[in-house]
Amino acid sequence: KPKRYHPGLYKFNFRKIIERFKSCKSSLDKLNTLSKRNKWKFLLISGGVVVYGIFLAWVFPKVSFDEFMFFILLLYIPLSLRLKLDSRYPIVVGLLLLVVCVVVLIQGFEDYANRIAIYAYYFLVIGVALLFIDYLREPKREI
Repeated sequence: KPKRYHPGLYKFNFRKIIERFKSCKSSLDKLNTLSKRNKWKFLLISGGVVVYGIFLAWVFPKVSFDEFMFFILLLYIPLSLRLKLDSRYPIVVGLLLLVVCVVVLIQGFEDYANRIAIYAYYFLVIGVALLFIDYLREPKREI
């Protein structure tokens, strides 16, 4: 007798999928209106990205892959500020990577654990930088 699957077992919530798609589309629409409204600002940001890309192409042969990835991860800071993401996300990722690092180290893979610890450090540094920027942006309150 062939095994039958229950029809309601694998339901997709299409409303959530469509809402996610609409939120991504709205982000792209915001970028498009930004480029139309503030052409100079958009050109300045685009030029900065190009210059940063050239810098990365120049620096990559001179540094290790881990240090190169730190420069790539630094792009998360302006992206996070622009999209108004929670500044604690990189800290959560860093702490999770530290937990993974412990598990990998217990299994005896010291080289992999060291590399994972380096990435955890990078995420923690980025998280602290974002929290510091949030602190500076916060209006001063008198006690």
